Amino acid sequence: MEKIFGVTIPGSGEQYEYNPNARYVPVCGKYATHDMLSNGWCQLENSTTHEVVYPMGTCWQCTRCYLVLTTQNEPESSQGLGYYSYWQADAPTGTHLNVLVNDSSHIYYTTSNKLDGVTFRYSPY
Repeated sequence: MEKIFGVTIPGSGEQYEYNPNARYVPVCGKYATHDMLSNGWCQLENSTTHEVVYPMGTCWQCTRCYLVLTTQNEPESSQGLGYYSYWQADAPTGTHLNVLVNDSSHIYYTTSNKLDGVTFRYSPY
């Protein structure tokens, strides 16, 4: 299977122009934060090195704009979020194992349990 940039859902996968000054827009339209709802699991792959960064992280998706975020660890983890990446999808992802493929410049690391402009919450299902 050919690797593409984006989430393995229909309508995603196009490469995009990267703005090095902005990782993601820390506001969601008229809302102050992205409402990131847990949405299954996600494998993060680095297209630059062809390595799996982590095989089973948490997939989050904004309930309003469909921004997808994957984190290595849970927000409650004492280790912080760890490696994370994002993709602006145009549709909801499934609640199964998603695959996010990004290059090294789109993969980040933090020891914090928070990200600016992001509110994490878990699905009740």
